[in-house]
Amino acid sequence: MMKYFIILSMSICLIINCESSNRKIKLASFSSNQTNTSVTASSTIRISPQEQSSIAITYFSNETGDPALEWLKRGLSDMFVTELSQSPYLNIVSMTSLAELAEQANLSEKDIFKPAIAIDLAKRAKTDLLLSGKFYQVKDSMYIEVKLTDTHSQHYVRKEVVSGLGMEQLFAMVDNLSEKVRSNIRGDLKVVQSDPINLIEMTTSVEAFRCYSSALENREKFFHGKSEEWIEKAVKADTNFAAGYLLMAEIKFNLGKRDDAQKAVTAARRKIDKLSQAQKYKLELLELRFDYSREKHITKLKQAIEEFPSNVDFHLELGRIYREIGEFEEALEQFEIVKEFRPNQKTIYNDLAYIYALLQDYKTGLAYINTYKKMAPDEPNPFDSAGEILMFAGRLEEAIPQLKTALSIDPTFYHSAEKLGRIYTELGDYDNAFKYLKIAEQYAEIEKMAQVIKWRYVHAYWKSGQIENALQIIDEIEEDISHKIKLASTDIAHHRAFIYHSIGEKEKANLAYQKCFDAFAARFDSITHYYDIDRLAGILLLSDLNPQKVISFLTKLQNTIKDDKSQTLLNLTMGLMALRNEEAELAKKYLTKDQKLQIQLIAEDRNEKWNNVWKYIFIALTDKNSPIDAKAYSDEMIRLAEENNREDLLLIGKIISALHYQNDNNIEQAEEIFSELGIPKETKWQVSGPYFDKNSFSYDHTFQPELTGNNKQNWHFINDGIQDGYLDFNQNFSKSDWATAYAQTYVYVPEEHSVEIRIGSDESFKLWLNDNLVLSRYLESDIPFDDATVKVVLRPGYNKLMIKVINRIHEWGFLCRITDEHGNG
Repeated sequence: MMKYFIILSMSICLIINCESSNRKIKLASFSSNQTNTSVTASSTIRISPQEQSSIAITYFSNETGDPALEWLKRGLSDMFVTELSQSPYLNIVSMTSLAELAEQANLSEKDIFKPAIAIDLAKRAKTDLLLSGKFYQVKDSMYIEVKLTDTHSQHYVRKEVVSGLGMEQLFAMVDNLSEKVRSNIRGDLKVVQSDPINLIEMTTSVEAFRCYSSALENREKFFHGKSEEWIEKAVKADTNFAAGYLLMAEIKFNLGKRDDAQKAVTAARRKIDKLSQAQKYKLELLELRFDYSREKHITKLKQAIEEFPSNVDFHLELGRIYREIGEFEEALEQFEIVKEFRPNQKTIYNDLAYIYALLQDYKTGLAYINTYKKMAPDEPNPFDSAGEILMFAGRLEEAIPQLKTALSIDPTFYHSAEKLGRIYTELGDYDNAFKYLKIAEQYAEIEKMAQVIKWRYVHAYWKSGQIENALQIIDEIEEDISHKIKLASTDIAHHRAFIYHSIGEKEKANLAYQKCFDAFAARFDSITHYYDIDRLAGILLLSDLNPQKVISFLTKLQNTIKDDKSQTLLNLTMGLMALRNEEAELAKKYLTKDQKLQIQLIAEDRNEKWNNVWKYIFIALTDKNSPIDAKAYSDEMIRLAEENNREDLLLIGKIISALHYQNDNNIEQAEEIFSELGIPKETKWQVSGPYFDKNSFSYDHTFQPELTGNNKQNWHFINDGIQDGYLDFNQNFSKSDWATAYAQTYVYVPEEHSVEIRIGSDESFKLWLNDNLVLSRYLESDIPFDDATVKVVLRPGYNKLMIKVINRIHEWGFLCRITDEHGNG
């Protein structure tokens, strides 16, 4: 029973608490490159890039002779992008894209100011028009001249000049010119559009926009620290600058400063009338990031795309979310749309490469990276990405020279140094591991990344057996963040506990959790958000804390939490704690309360931790002392799956249904469901292990089962306590950290048969069919159900299936399905 409570509870905390990726930002930066499409009064019209009026906006020429106005060369471009991107019939290509094209053509930024080159670049960007211009002064007046050039004929379409008295009238002049541009290129498209918001309505401070423009420029160059400095100056110059607060929220969020990002979002919300419609969508999308609801996020993005179907930012964000939840085909579709609109945007080839890598098509992924390299040969990022994709493929030795090339291009590129530290830790070369981690630590400018590097030190010390050093680094992390966070860090508690467990110090492990719980209790009033409840649940349910004290604390907390989502998670947690304390009636009260809400909570936010989550939920739903109705759960899960076209939920619902029949001793019905799903019986699997080698790469190391094959002395059957198809190695091996285990079974077919083998594992694995390697994945996190798939041909008779699963820390196991192409057994 104790296994059930401790293990299951972690599932609840992992349901939503999917940590954001610590990988560097792979997507194109969130700039003002918004391209829109025509909208009628009654419906949205999807207009392809070929049907839209597309316009490239380049830098302006400073002919004032005043160095203090140099910022307007880019600043005016940003202003016109901000203005014109609100027009649904215009596809805007900003100067950033033109600068990338110039770089690819070995041209300097100065060359873009040459008319012939600018026109050629705009034509290569597949735009119809080029907006260029200059600004100059005559006595006390400022003049802005704008030219529209047809990129195909290279003839001027229109020239407009406006003037005003000094910088005070700058925004009014840009507003005037923008309207003239819009009216000139509206063409024959008869549309009804909402009134665009003018620059002067966004901000009255030229200084604020100057800083805003500099923040955009630095973010596009991945200078996150400088970008943060500039945007803070922008909102200081104009405290009513809603667009400034919106950009600040994005920057702070990407830097891992969630509290600061939340404050910026709140400030932008107060001034929402100063935002354009597209910016309002961005604000709502940022707010949803704090709500931890990917389903709501996806729905809002689809709504934004319906209104702004050619907005590159929205497609990129939707693609990124699909990638995070494992919907790779949907992510690929979004990135292909971006490529259609921005074929010369080099970072989109990076995004496409990662999707193909996650689809296990490393050849295509690396081909896209080679395209990226050709477009940006002097940048470290494409080489860093090549290294990471090779890491995905388990080809660590090949990744090393790619990452070293990135560092040779830019010795301060800490992303590559961090990856090299990680690789050398895996290879058991700890001198080099610490060497590169030190480089990464020296140059990491993002606070969140600096913490990631600290945790890499912890893992390196831990794996190499230097436990005291690992614990000392954890102490340093705790001291560093103690004054920056409202509540205790659950990461610190988990790592301390995992390390102590790995050396057999169970009491110290529980003390780590007790310390974290006490810190939460001391800051009771600060527990206000679902995220806080989620982290707290993970601590309570993984530990052996006094159930009565915990239940008393949660009861008190329940009286202060108002939103349904947090209340539902609290009910689940309290019910599990009551079961642990053998309080059946109390458990029934909370575990049967609003069960539909519980199921919606579980299903609402898809994340990468399906194996951990569902394994534990299976245990909970089938425990004979649990008051949860497994049949009702499975029926509701299947209904939700069919309603939302969710194959993952359908699989889970059917497994829960099978477990329900098992509990009722209807073994025949349960086995029929498992057979329909293509899940081999756990009793048919033999295992061998665990195996350890801290001084080599376990993924590639050839342990005995790969050499001795069917040596009966090395193989034995196991029972992990629940027959659900998932082999839980943790329940059979006393030591699981930095370990490797093997499992094998035999599959009989009367004649040759084509099938798909689908694997979900925690963590990396290799799969052999009849002693031939057919599938492998190397990841530092668990692999969702069915995420790794290979098509194979089974020969007549018995076919040997062997899998090797490598674990770093904590959960360890796999689920295998053998199906047809539609997922049926």
